[in-house]
Amino acid sequence: MRRETRPAVLPVVFAAIFALAPARAAFCQMPFAVLGARQAALGGAAVALGDDPAGFMNNPALLNPAGTSYAGSLGVLATSGADFYPLVKGVAGNDPAELATPGSPNAGAVRANLAALAAPGVGALAEHHSGLVAVTNGWGVAVSYSGWNGAFARPDLVHVQSGTDPATSFAANTSVAAFRALSVEDYAISRAIPLIQGNLMLGVTGHYLRGTAGIKEEDLFTTGTGRLDDFVRRGSSGGIDRTRSRFSWDAGLLVTIGVLRIGAVMNGINRPQFPYDDQTTSAGERGRTVTIGQQTRAGASVKIPGTGLTVAADLDLRANETLVDGLSSRVAGGGLEWLISSFALRGGLSIDLEAPDRPKVLSGGLGWQSGTFRADVSATYRSNDGALGGVATVRVGI
Repeated sequence: MRRETRPAVLPVVFAAIFALAPARAAFCQMPFAVLGARQAALGGAAVALGDDPAGFMNNPALLNPAGTSYAGSLGVLATSGADFYPLVKGVAGNDPAELATPGSPNAGAVRANLAALAAPGVGALAEHHSGLVAVTNGWGVAVSYSGWNGAFARPDLVHVQSGTDPATSFAANTSVAAFRALSVEDYAISRAIPLIQGNLMLGVTGHYLRGTAGIKEEDLFTTGTGRLDDFVRRGSSGGIDRTRSRFSWDAGLLVTIGVLRIGAVMNGINRPQFPYDDQTTSAGERGRTVTIGQQTRAGASVKIPGTGLTVAADLDLRANETLVDGLSSRVAGGGLEWLISSFALRGGLSIDLEAPDRPKVLSGGLGWQSGTFRADVSATYRSNDGALGGVATVRVGI
């Protein structure tokens, strides 16, 4: 009797966890991180996809209950919010002393750019994720590295006038470009338990995290501009860093009904926090922390019999804050996969429902399989700013 009653309790516990998620306030400070080229190509659909040894990093319930396999993945993506980067380029390279000269032809445009940069949620984000995973008989282990970056401006809107008055002159303007970063070394172990003849999978992942939170500032008038992803990731080097160790855990479930899979996951349930260094020269960062969790996502996938087609979609159930104040993220995305012999063609679309302009991220990818070896690549393109990203994954099964 005990063995029959214990599994009945577990789904109730998991259901309670996920039911609470949409009703609680948004306090995550990292968007949901999807690992894998296949998932990235399908618009970020990940939590109900399966058929992938690295899938448990997106939802621990996706662990294969039998067999052994390995995977490695590497990817990067940069995005911009509210025309942030064009505004930065409109300020950088100007000489404040020249702007303070009466009749300066650039003063009006720079003043307008600084005012626009001061609005909440104006900034840019970047992510990069890499990892190695191994799966055997319902257990999974992973070593991964993830990085989140945010760039924004702290414009000085007082010193924006011509003339020599030190209280208002452009020559005394102290506007800065600010960069925040969090990099995390993640050592994870997962376990999945099949119930109801494998039609219900419950999974849990424990993480040991080594997280480094960094902050850096540069003069906005002299900061270098180039590729967006390089610019955003400046906070990862040359700044003031602080490293802390934390433990975290995730929980997920997967329900299979014929050709339909429905999944849900909550990451960072205990909300591990990583503080900035108190010695930072930036008063805006003292006493602040970066939080991972509680990202909550649901999704579904369907394999259409006789066609080789799979349709998948995911939705963030709550808004996640980011490293840029006022810039939140809640993504809905999905895509289509078509298997043709040893090849797979994939395409997808995702939309950030929290972004004022709701930019569309187009994605696509290819896969090739020979025996137990499989390689996947994907690329993403953000419609409003042309930001590009890419992911590559290699998988081997035994």
